[in-house]
Amino acid sequence: RAAFDHARRTEGLQAWAAPAIFSWSAFLHDIWEQHSDGSLLHLSQIQERSLWDQVISASGHPVALLESSRRRIADMAMHSHALLCSYAPRYLNPRHRQGWDQDAASFSAWLTAFDELCTRNDAISSAHLAHACAPLLQSDAQTRPPLLVAGFDRLLPFHSALLDAWRA
Repeated sequence: RAAFDHARRTEGLQAWAAPAIFSWSAFLHDIWEQHSDGSLLHLSQIQERSLWDQVISASGHPVALLESSRRRIADMAMHSHALLCSYAPRYLNPRHRQGWDQDAASFSAWLTAFDELCTRNDAISSAHLAHACAPLLQSDAQTRPPLLVAGFDRLLPFHSALLDAWRA
């Protein structure tokens, strides 16, 4: 943004429209707000953490007995869910988690319960937004401005799918 502003001052301008510069999460949220039908609530971090806390509390797992432990585990579950969405989305399907045991089996059960809770409450987590936004862009044929994507050392498949949908 500073380089853009400097270039405008060098051109002799005293005022100009600010460029649309977003973090990845803000970019996804903007797409969601513009293109979704409003039937699903995009959960804030606090709302999502609260749902994870409810899931873990209802599971009867020993970690759920102490509030501080439950909150810490809820944060870890939320982070693990985001990692699955980013790097291994096939494991979001319960069929692909069969055979998980011990702690992984507990997380798998929590993940299923979390998904059911989101479905019941017509909600979507931030981790699912990238997967949900690509089809929204594909179904909208409007011409979009070019994008400059910076700060990525690599693009994951869901990044590429979303950027391809934007380009189309």
